[in-house]
Amino acid sequence: MSLSYVGTRLLTQASPASIAGDCVVSLKKLRAVSALQPLLDAVAWGDDFVLKAAGEALLRIASPQTADAMLPILLSRLNGSDAPNATMAEDLQVRVRAAAADLLGMIKHPAAVASLTRALGETWTVFKSAAHALCEIGTAEAITSVVPELLNRLQRKGDEYDRLTAVELLGRIGEHSFVPALKEMLSDPSPLVSSRAVTALRLIGTAEAMRAIEGIEGSGTPLADH
Repeated sequence: MSLSYVGTRLLTQASPASIAGDCVVSLKKLRAVSALQPLLDAVAWGDDFVLKAAGEALLRIASPQTADAMLPILLSRLNGSDAPNATMAEDLQVRVRAAAADLLGMIKHPAAVASLTRALGETWTVFKSAAHALCEIGTAEAITSVVPELLNRLQRKGDEYDRLTAVELLGRIGEHSFVPALKEMLSDPSPLVSSRAVTALRLIGTAEAMRAIEGIEGSGTPLADH
C-alpha cells in the first residue's frame, strides 16, 4: 500500500472510521516523515480511535517537529473548540477530549498544563485522562495544579472511580502530606478503593504511612487483594 494512496484515503474525511483507522495503522508501520501531514490531519478531525492512533503514530515517527506540530491541535481538541467536535454526539466529544489529554500526557509539554488543569473539572472520563497527563508532565506547576482536585475527588462518596483515580495518583505523586487523607480511604466502602489506598500508602512509604497499613492489617479488617 503506497503512502500516497494511504494518505488520500485518510484525508477523505467521509471515509468510515474503520477505513481511517486502517490507514493510520499503515502509516504507523511506514514511519515515514512524509506521513506527518496526513497523520496531523487525522489528529485534527478524527474520532477518538483515529485521533489516538494517529497521535501514537506521529510519536513513533519521532521527528523533531512532531510534538510542536501536534500541541496546538491537541489543545484545540481537548478544549472542544475544534470544528469536528461541534458535529459529534456528546459522548463522542467526551472520548475525543480524553484521547487528546492522553496524547498530551505522552508529549509531556509544559504548555499543556493550563488546558489540562481546566479539564480536571470535567466528568470522570476527561478528568482521569487530564490528571494522568499532568502527572506525566510532572513539573511543579503540573503537580500543584492536579493535587487539589485529586483531594477533592476523594470526598465524592458516590463516585467510586473518581476516588480510585485520586488514590492511585496521590500514591504515585508520593507526598507525605497525603497520608492523612489516604488513611481515611482505608475504610472506604469500596474494597477496590481501600485496597488501592494500601498500595498508595506503601508507595509513599513514610513511617506514618506504614503504621496505617499495619493498623488496618492487624485489625483483621478484610481488604481486596492488593
